[in-house]
Amino acid sequence: MKKTTSARVSLLITGVIVGLVAGCGGGGGPSAPAISGDVGAGSGQILVRGGTVQLLDASGAATGHELTIPDVSGYAGETIHVLVNLDDVGGVAGFSAELTFSPTVLETTKGDVQTSPDVLGTRVINVDTPGLVAVAVAGTQPASSGATTLLDIAFTIKPGTVWGTTNLGINAELYDAEAHLIAMASAGGEVSIQMGLLGDIDGDGKATPGDAIHILRMMVGLEEPTALADVDQIEGVTIGDVIKVLRCVVALDPWPIGTLGNRRPTEIVSTTPTDGAIGVDCSVPIIIVFSTEVKSTSLTYTVSPSADFTPTWNAPDNDTVQLDPVTDLAPGTAYTISDIGVTPADTLYYEALSGGQFSFTTLSATQPPTVQITSPIDGATVSGSFDVDVTATAQEPGTTITKIDVTADSTTKTIYGDSGTVTFDVSELSTSRVKASAAPSQAWTVSVANATVSLSPHTITAVATDSLGVTGTDSITVNTSGTATVSVNLSDTSGVAGFQMTINYDPSVLEVVGGDAGVQLGESPAVAGPMLMVNTATAGVITVAVAGVQEFDTTKQEILLIEFQAIGAAGVTNVSIDDTAQAPTPLKISDTTGAAITPVPTAVDGTVTIQ
Repeated sequence: MKKTTSARVSLLITGVIVGLVAGCGGGGGPSAPAISGDVGAGSGQILVRGGTVQLLDASGAATGHELTIPDVSGYAGETIHVLVNLDDVGGVAGFSAELTFSPTVLETTKGDVQTSPDVLGTRVINVDTPGLVAVAVAGTQPASSGATTLLDIAFTIKPGTVWGTTNLGINAELYDAEAHLIAMASAGGEVSIQMGLLGDIDGDGKATPGDAIHILRMMVGLEEPTALADVDQIEGVTIGDVIKVLRCVVALDPWPIGTLGNRRPTEIVSTTPTDGAIGVDCSVPIIIVFSTEVKSTSLTYTVSPSADFTPTWNAPDNDTVQLDPVTDLAPGTAYTISDIGVTPADTLYYEALSGGQFSFTTLSATQPPTVQITSPIDGATVSGSFDVDVTATAQEPGTTITKIDVTADSTTKTIYGDSGTVTFDVSELSTSRVKASAAPSQAWTVSVANATVSLSPHTITAVATDSLGVTGTDSITVNTSGTATVSVNLSDTSGVAGFQMTINYDPSVLEVVGGDAGVQLGESPAVAGPMLMVNTATAGVITVAVAGVQEFDTTKQEILLIEFQAIGAAGVTNVSIDDTAQAPTPLKISDTTGAAITPVPTAVDGTVTIQ
């Protein structure tokens, strides 16, 4: 077949075929060899995750048309159909295509190759060369406009395929009725074949305790969730997935478990400035946080009115981009960042994002000065004598900062100039005290116990004055120290072998002492029983997952202990169990088989009285 490389549509389909392994745990099947295209014995599953390629004309300009390959999956011994779809076949009278593949993994015949019914003419198909399908269609009448399946090739996944690597490559050329090559070229798109066994997080083909630990870490936010971790394909990654893997480890259930499912959307978690913000500094960077790791080179966006930014990513996580303005934004202007798009690093578990948008308005003229208390930080605990560092910046052109008044409770000290330090002693500060009520009691509950802790909060305020007399303000709260141990109790632990939950608290008032180490199992779980996984990285949120295969101690109700330090203002603050579906780790109680115990217990808040 004649090749015209300057006008060829080229797609690269690459990936790994990972077979299902018979048996369970470490003894059920062979370990995965190095990726080399080898084929073993057994029965494997293959999932082809499709993609889209934008087509360009001979000059490199976008044509507005695209080729797509849809998702398809199957098992060793079954047939899968690889479709190459063209969004508009109008004007096409003929085409040629070559598809290469690994004949050790896939096989096809001449009768398995179908071409578009919209392109009429003489058709020649050659499958005589191992690993190659060559197709040519030539006609004299152009096809009518509309979408079509350019190629439909049925491949059989060879029986006995367990492990292997195969590359599928396709080249295509489109012609009009006058035998002119329609100028199109690849946009460099990639379509990948991605494989896996549900529950096999480390990719060794076996169910191991290590896989269970990986899933626990995902549940509490220490690792990014993956499709393979959602073992039961219900409600995302939960404690039930952990128990199902553990049951395979000890041969209570057969291995492997189920098949892969649908992808989750990639989302914008937060932006700085927030959507709708006003009075935004014209020189500060724009920050966008995504829900998962993304490919940094895939970021697209539009700024209106036009502005130039330099992007910086938080490698290696690559879930946050900072857009630094090349020049200051225009004052008093409404900006919109739209058409935000990224491709996730894990395309097996996440879909791409497109069309994200948020808006903000910059500072207008005649603005008050900005002032910031840089030390101590808001919510810090202080003792004895402590320094307060302050800096201020005039916003109105031609003005300067004349003074900064710093007040701690009722004591005021002045800095003359745009920055400086003042010293206070805790003996100069006043305190206030409040007490709380007890938590309610219900029949089938998971509850947070009430506690009391001593704390003295104090407000420090800095007021900067510019040479026009305009003022700007910043304030923080500092506290004295105090700690309390709060228990989480389950009213009935019979039949319980695991649980997961999200515990919320006010991070401006409390913090977990020692981070993750400040959360421990209570008295009810067996001494040598469940695994505990904790994540306290997000202030105000504790996510916990506990999994085992033995029943808890039914004579005890205390399942968790949390040590808090009081850092905020005096008063009563709630410590609550998030029983909503939107919780980072939804409330779930599981039995010794990994099944959820329903209904879930009523969540009862507790209180911490700071006085």
